[in-house]
Amino acid sequence: MYLRLLEKNQDSSEKEKQNFLSKSLEYFHISEKMMGVKRKKVTLVFGEAGIFALGTALSLIKGDQEQSNKYEEELLNFESTVLSKEFDSNEILYGRAGYISALVFAYKYTMNSKLLETAEKIARLLIKEGKKLQSPSPLMYEWHQSRYLGAAHGVAGILWTLFMIPNIMNDKEIRKDIIGTLDYLITLSFPSGNFPTSVGRERDELVQFCHGAPAVFFTFLKAYEIFKDKKYLEVAIKCGRVTYERGLLKKGLGLCHGISGNGYVFLYLYSITKEEKYYSWAQQFCEFSWSKIGLSTIEHPDDPYSLFNGLGGAVCFYVDMLSKIPKFPCFDV
Repeated sequence: MYLRLLEKNQDSSEKEKQNFLSKSLEYFHISEKMMGVKRKKVTLVFGEAGIFALGTALSLIKGDQEQSNKYEEELLNFESTVLSKEFDSNEILYGRAGYISALVFAYKYTMNSKLLETAEKIARLLIKEGKKLQSPSPLMYEWHQSRYLGAAHGVAGILWTLFMIPNIMNDKEIRKDIIGTLDYLITLSFPSGNFPTSVGRERDELVQFCHGAPAVFFTFLKAYEIFKDKKYLEVAIKCGRVTYERGLLKKGLGLCHGISGNGYVFLYLYSITKEEKYYSWAQQFCEFSWSKIGLSTIEHPDDPYSLFNGLGGAVCFYVDMLSKIPKFPCFDV
């Protein structure tokens, strides 16, 4: 959150920018001290790899190249774990796709080609893993015996990470598989425009970043940007409509299953279409989140100040509302 405030406020005074950097480093070092010795968690959002990716970026911003290199080396050390046959998770929150996200996050700051080369290696393994299951979709994955579709645990989130690797997207055969998978996902949508949580799940219920329409929205919007096929934008717009009608959640302010995560859907639609109604929808969600009615009905999550479950994610959403330039933390289109 504080890193986002630093990056969004480059026109602020040096004192304010230094304060944001100091706060970022303070909470980073707390996280660093809490890391387990075995370091088994490999993802950007819920893993030690994410801590090392953040340390790589913050040290570089601070001007400590040597320390940044050390964190980067620690991040790259997860490669053997993620490539091993014993490692059986592919999704973003706990699996290989999440490690790719950590590598790409660090790469955006260091521009070290080794990070992108490692990400490509993992991505090619992801493609192989996606072809193992018998499915009408070219690529499909399981997590806990369910074929999830959304951003957090499913194929949409995995596709989104593949989008970030240039050499993967320049491979014609892989592009064909990705397009086929996107088109398969479209066939699973409910008449309402919402999406099931997993293949075979017939209940039209959840509408949040981890499951339902918002969970596939970001992938289809990015697909439209890459492939220039309007049908993907049309799917994203339908997801936006469902999110507006049913996405005013009471599960908290956070990104994963809260108002802020769903509010980002409208902010992205506004940035792409420039239609004012989408910014108005985002404003309505934003205003509800801090209104007396909203605050009295919204549940308190287990991690009320965290980025994905609490106030940290809401602050990022509020800041992006002011600039009208969306940048969903760890999942930017």
